[in-house]
Amino acid sequence: MEILSLFSTNIITTFIEEDVEELKMSKVKFTSISPTDHNPQTPDISINLRVLKKYPKLEDLLLKKFVEIAGTYFNYKNDFAITTSWFTRVNKGQYSQPHVHKNSFWSGVYYFDDYSKDSASIEFMSPLVDFTDYYLKPDEENEFTATMVSIQPKKNSIVFFPSYIEHKVSTHKDNATRYSLPFNIVPIGKYGNGDSFYNTDWFER
Repeated sequence: MEILSLFSTNIITTFIEEDVEELKMSKVKFTSISPTDHNPQTPDISINLRVLKKYPKLEDLLLKKFVEIAGTYFNYKNDFAITTSWFTRVNKGQYSQPHVHKNSFWSGVYYFDDYSKDSASIEFMSPLVDFTDYYLKPDEENEFTATMVSIQPKKNSIVFFPSYIEHKVSTHKDNATRYSLPFNIVPIGKYGNGDSFYNTDWFER
């Protein structure tokens, strides 16, 4: 028997070994994710939504990691750029609602701090659930049946995922504040073909 796992949704975890101790939280200003309707259980994000511009060495490392993955596993030879990037702060008892990242191709989260088993995980929901009218509960979920995948943060790890995947931060149970650095990635330059061809240089000013 042969099973073809077609049209997979890929979540990739990798690490960077370089020294990135330059990240400092003491001077970062945060705001509520939903400033007009603040819920005390909702994590905060940095006011600056392009924080990696302050850390060009780290930005280059993160982008190079993605370009390497995109070329090796997906055969994408395009150029890419990081657009938005921000710090997330999660205190004990806080969690986020499921959400996606619009205006983005792939997204990533860089975990640069120390974490414990009680640190909130990032949880990804299957985009295929809404395509079936039946709900069957397997005795044990596997890669073919999983509707949710949870990844625990580890220092110096990066989690890359397609931006359309709905995800959330689980409830943070550690007394220590959980920090992370999410970011979004888009293709730049020339890509596509035919009437779907696009060149970002058309709009340079």
